[in-house]
Amino acid sequence: MEFGNLHQIEIREIWANEATKFTPWLAENIQLLGDELGLELELREREASVGDFSCDIHAVDLTKNREVVIENQLESTDHSHLGQLLTYAAGLEACVVVWIAKEIRDEHRAALDWLNRKTPPGLDFFAVVPEVFKIDESKPSVKLKLVVVPNEWRKEISSSELEDPSSRASMYKRFFQDIIDEARKIGFKGAKKALPQNWVRFSTPKSCIGIYVAFKRNSKISVEIYIESPSKDLNKRIYDELLKSSDEINKITNNNLTWERLDINKGSRIAYYLDGSIEGQPEDQDQLKTKTIEKLIEMREKLLSYIIDATEKTEQS
Repeated sequence: MEFGNLHQIEIREIWANEATKFTPWLAENIQLLGDELGLELELREREASVGDFSCDIHAVDLTKNREVVIENQLESTDHSHLGQLLTYAAGLEACVVVWIAKEIRDEHRAALDWLNRKTPPGLDFFAVVPEVFKIDESKPSVKLKLVVVPNEWRKEISSSELEDPSSRASMYKRFFQDIIDEARKIGFKGAKKALPQNWVRFSTPKSCIGIYVAFKRNSKISVEIYIESPSKDLNKRIYDELLKSSDEINKITNNNLTWERLDINKGSRIAYYLDGSIEGQPEDQDQLKTKTIEKLIEMREKLLSYIIDATEKTEQS
């Protein structure tokens, strides 16, 4: 068998200009980057304004409803772009920060590694090098090479095969992966890969509204809409606006919803509660998964439009 010759191409041959060629391409193919990072990315805006500056790409991580900033360079990293990246992250309240460059200099790699070590969990810094290859005269193929990843991300990748399958964390992960797989078949977005935790979040057309499935105490599992903008005042006003339609909503949901304004908390919740434990028997787990999917569908079809309307009315008032 005869094989072709693999050779690497200078990235400027593919994208002659970072602003007019590479950034538009990445915006159109944002999930290629998301797949490499293990996130589900959705484009918010190109050239997003941050004071007198503009961020190359502003996106959202649908997996955890986190803001994402992406800064591109088709050259080696420099101090100026590091400063810009941190400015964009602060201005857009981003929790995922991605620096893409032709070469990540050692001092900048060390700086991002330091930030990953010293910042709180949930604030993640990545560095990525785009590489382009051809086999003989084939079409070019792009590889986004990870150079810097958060400590937790690396730990999860390296230890995934060492998890104790009988641990509670592993049971959560298996249960929610089944939920995610079924939910994605019927159009739910946001969650893609289950984590070893007792909840999962699906996205909605409004970033301040999430649909959650979560194990609670006292052998309960909730399927809930959670109002979670950064503003407590806005969350309570959205809830109060939705409450005006509670009689109609309760009627079409057979009075099975639990309404929780949660005055002390920042967010508010409207939930279905089902009986079920992560430690149940396999046949009970299968029934619980089926009921959970049914409630997710009911939540989306019967309640989501009401809360989107309430959110839009509140935001405009």
